[in-house]
Amino acid sequence: MERTPFASDFARRWMRRRVTLRGARRGMLSGATVALGMATVLGALGASTLAGEPAGATTQSVPVAFVVSSLGAVSGAPGSVTPVPQSTNTPGTAMNAGSFPVAMAASPDGSMGYVVDQGTGSVLPINLQTDTPGTAIPVGADPVSIAVAPSGSTAYVVVASNDSVVPIDLATNTVGTPISLAYNTLAYASGSKKNFVMAGIAVSPDGSTAYVVDSYDAEVFPITLSTGTPGTPISLGSVSNPTAIAITPNGSTAYVTDEGYSGSYSNQVTAVPLAGGSVTTISNVGSANSGPDAVAVTPNGATVYVATVAGNTVVPIPTATNTPGTAISVGHSPDGVAVSPDGSTVYVANQGDNTVTPIATSTNAAGTALTGFDSPAAVVTANVPVPSAPGAPNGATSSASASSGTGNGTASASNGGVSVTATGSGALTVAQYASDPVGGPTFPPTGEYFDVSVASGSYFSSLTISDCNLNTGSKLEWWTGNGWAPVTPVTGPSSSTPPCLTANLNDTNSSPTIGELTGTVFAVAAVVPTATGYWEVARDGGIFSFGSAAFYGSMGGKPLVAPVVGVAATPDGKGYWEVASDGGVFAFGDAGFFGSMGGKPLVAPIVGIAPTADGQGYWEVASDGGVFAFGDAAFYGSMGGKPLAAPVVGLAVTPGGLGYSEVAKDGGVFSFGEAPFYGSMGGKPLNAPVVGMSSTAFGSGYWQIASDGGIFAFGDAIFYGSRGGLPLSAPVVGISTTSDGGGYWLVASDGGIFTFGDALFYGSMGGKALDAPIVGLATN
Repeated sequence: MERTPFASDFARRWMRRRVTLRGARRGMLSGATVALGMATVLGALGASTLAGEPAGATTQSVPVAFVVSSLGAVSGAPGSVTPVPQSTNTPGTAMNAGSFPVAMAASPDGSMGYVVDQGTGSVLPINLQTDTPGTAIPVGADPVSIAVAPSGSTAYVVVASNDSVVPIDLATNTVGTPISLAYNTLAYASGSKKNFVMAGIAVSPDGSTAYVVDSYDAEVFPITLSTGTPGTPISLGSVSNPTAIAITPNGSTAYVTDEGYSGSYSNQVTAVPLAGGSVTTISNVGSANSGPDAVAVTPNGATVYVATVAGNTVVPIPTATNTPGTAISVGHSPDGVAVSPDGSTVYVANQGDNTVTPIATSTNAAGTALTGFDSPAAVVTANVPVPSAPGAPNGATSSASASSGTGNGTASASNGGVSVTATGSGALTVAQYASDPVGGPTFPPTGEYFDVSVASGSYFSSLTISDCNLNTGSKLEWWTGNGWAPVTPVTGPSSSTPPCLTANLNDTNSSPTIGELTGTVFAVAAVVPTATGYWEVARDGGIFSFGSAAFYGSMGGKPLVAPVVGVAATPDGKGYWEVASDGGVFAFGDAGFFGSMGGKPLVAPIVGIAPTADGQGYWEVASDGGVFAFGDAAFYGSMGGKPLAAPVVGLAVTPGGLGYSEVAKDGGVFSFGEAPFYGSMGGKPLNAPVVGMSSTAFGSGYWQIASDGGIFAFGDAIFYGSRGGLPLSAPVVGISTTSDGGGYWLVASDGGIFTFGDALFYGSMGGKALDAPIVGLATN
């Protein structure tokens, strides 16, 4: 059969590849070659016997599809491999897999994957149990396909640059002597070099022979693996561009796709009897010019599934008749196909539209396309052993572990009053600590600290934590690695005995996500008494008390050097401080005087005061952002002397007193010490200026209040409502939150009080005559 010259043949063959047209490496890429007949080497669904184990030995395993995305080499990010557990058909977290991965094979026991990275000329081993890439193994320029021997001992990589098959010893990940096909003296006695374009490879189920597709000469080369000797090539007949190969589980037949060329695609597949005899050309595989380019065989050997790159279909072919069935529409430019280990699902990698289509083999109906890939070029399936449960963390006093080996199963472990239950497959460990293992709680601690760790390589769709060892606590916090944050969503404490808090976590919209449970410390925060009263303070120093808030005196009616601008209560609610704009401080009840800026020169007027956690000190803040510390209040920094877009109007202190945040009139927030930054209104349009700020009960968030009564919530601060957009008799001037963080009060300059959430109304000066406008609010 006459052939075109090598150079033009090569160019025509790869012209249609979307990745090459978008600037990716031009090489012997054929994502279709990675189907590899994996059904011939993988076990059945569920428990499977692993290579090297004694007869009868089993391990828990789960079926997973792994999708190879190549386009990272073009888009600037690494290529990737994404696991898709069959139980959910939901893509998991992608793993980096070299610069331009094009093919992949899995070990027979499903524990390892081997990715062909054409960009670096190497094979990247990946531990599929833990989704952890290893060290790349150099094999030579332009590797294109790979197959693993059924024994799991050796991988065979087709390397196009030197027309060879490179063996890799998988026990040591070392490369053996390449098997050259460029000068095949057995087949060609003259020793003259053949034009050769190498494509797919498959290994016979008995492990004796590898079969390599020569696209140029339309042949399949058998290689005796025990000796590394190429045999006489098998002619595929009248085909133009064979690409991929898959072998039936009984080893009797190989199926080879004939893709054709861009503009003149084929619609043929060749059935090759491996024991000898004439090949069979299977025509009408899809529509005319469909371009069969990927192939896989079901584990029972009953059906071959062929992807057609130009036809955008997958065609089932019963092996009993070799008669193509009805084409199944999939995504654009399908370039890889694999069958699940149990034979129930076909996975199709659609390179043209970045999707993967699952097909139910029972009905040959395509399911909903899976998204989130970047030029998927190949797909491989495997029964992956469930990972081992993580060990107990250092410092733990006790631990318990659990695992699940089925996609719809559960793993449940209980330890020290904490129960963790996860749905899906994988392993987890829950452990208890006797004390805080990370330090620095920003909340009132109860002494309850525990750890939850999910094994890498787990495929849990949901996870529930139930803590019934609350020690009178009411909230769950988790350590992010940089600080404490509230767990969300959480319900409880329950009315049961003992009471329990329950957190329902997932991988999309919970905090933490399941993926963040890599040995994560949790803590229970103590119940904080709820305020049952409040004080309003006027510009002339007058104090008005409501509810259980007692009157301990005021500066009302007394001469002042400067007007009062704020008020703060002592921790026990039996006293308070007033602060004036000149920095003068006036103490009442059990509030102690620890010094002030009164009578000292100021660059800008004082605008607020905030006490320390024990009430033995306080901070004053000025409109230029300057902070002044007195008593046991520590200085953690300030905006004093720094340029500001708008003046500072208030200060909020963390519950532990180890940090504080300043808020400016434009909503900008400046955090110091341990106070985290959770966001702000700085730089955003406002209907009215911000006038104050208040932290949540556990310091993991804050609210800002504007003069029109608008509320802006950040971190774990919850929006319970506001006066924004509603008519006001007077502007809002301050905010105070309930001690449990479940609500807040707003106060207006006419003394009116507005309550939201669990904040109760105890009275106000609204509608009453005032000698001076109200400027602040404090709760007991």
